Amino acid sequence: MSQYSSKSTGVEIAAALKEEIRGKNVLITGVSPSSLGEEVVRALAPYANLIIAASRNRVRRVYFTRCPLLIPLSEIFRTQTTVDAIISQTPSANIKVVVLDISSTASIRAAAKEITEPIHVLINNAAVPMAVELSQTEDGFETQFGSNHLGHFLLTSLLLPNLKQAAAGGDVVPRVVNISSVGHYSGTIRFDDPYFALRPTEYHKMVGYAQSKLANVLFSLEFAKRYGKQGLASFSLHPGGIVGTPMGASVSTQELIQFGLANPDGSYVNPDEWKTIPVGASTYIVAAFEPSILEQNGSYLADAALAPASPDGKDQVLAEKLWALSDKLLGIKF
Repeated sequence: MSQYSSKSTGVEIAAALKEEIRGKNVLITGVSPSSLGEEVVRALAPYANLIIAASRNRVRRVYFTRCPLLIPLSEIFRTQTTVDAIISQTPSANIKVVVLDISSTASIRAAAKEITEPIHVLINNAAVPMAVELSQTEDGFETQFGSNHLGHFLLTSLLLPNLKQAAAGGDVVPRVVNISSVGHYSGTIRFDDPYFALRPTEYHKMVGYAQSKLANVLFSLEFAKRYGKQGLASFSLHPGGIVGTPMGASVSTQELIQFGLANPDGSYVNPDEWKTIPVGASTYIVAAFEPSILEQNGSYLADAALAPASPDGKDQVLAEKLWALSDKLLGIKF
C-alpha cells in the first residue's frame, strides 16, 4: 500500500489494482450525481466485470414526528442518468441499475430479489442527508440509524448467499465495505432508545449521524468475526471531509463553525485535510480490493490506509450487542 497517499484519487488506485478488480462483480448503493458513489463507479468501470448501481431514482419519503403527514423531499436522484454518463466515458463498462431506497425495508427486499449474480464486493455507501428534525422511515425507524445502518444490515443479510456464491471457488475473498465517518468517534449506540422515542429532546442531527456511523464500524467488526472463517471479509472507512457532495450540503456553514471545522468567516480550518470527490473515492477502492489488508479483517480505514477506529468502534462486546439489536429491530436472524 506504500504507493497510495492521502492525495491519491480513486481512479489512480483502481488503475494500480486493476488486476484485483478484473472479473469481479461489485454492488454499490447510493449512486447519484456529484457523489462519492458516482466516482467509485467511474473508477471501477474500465475493469470490473459487472457493477450494480443500487440507488433510488424517485423522491424519498420520511415521517416527521411533529407532522403525521407523508412529506416528499424535493431532491430526486437520477441514477440512470449518472450511469449513462459514465458509460459514455467508458463504453466497455457493464453497469446494471437496480432501484433501491435504503430507508425502506420493502424496497430493499424487492431490490435483493433482482440481484441473482454472485457479489464479490458489496459497498454499503448510501446515506440520508442529516435530518434537522427527529424523523422516521416508513418502517418507524429513526431516519439516520434506520437508513445508514439498519437498511444496509438488512441488505447485506439478504445478499449473503450472493457473497458466499462468490467465495465458493476459494480463490476470492468477497468483501462488505461499510462507509462510516470520523464522526463515529463521537457516536454512542443508544441501546435502550435508538430512535430517540423515549427521550426525543436528546435528538440532534449530529448525534443521530454519529450513532449511525459508529454502527457502520461495529457492523464490519462483527461481520468479520462471524464470517471470516467462511471466507468473507468486511471493512469500514472514513472517506474524508468531502467538498461538494449531497451529504456535505446537509451541514451548514454555521454548523461547521460550531464544530470547529470552519473559521468565523466560513473558510475551512485545516483546508488541506478536506478532500475532493475523486480523492474521497480512493479509500473505497483500497477497502474493496487491496490484498494486503485482508490480514486485518474487520478493520477501519482512512486516507487510503488502515487507521485506528474509536475505542467503541473496536469493542467486540458492543459489536455483538448491536448485531443482536439489529436482528431484533428488523425481525430477522442474520
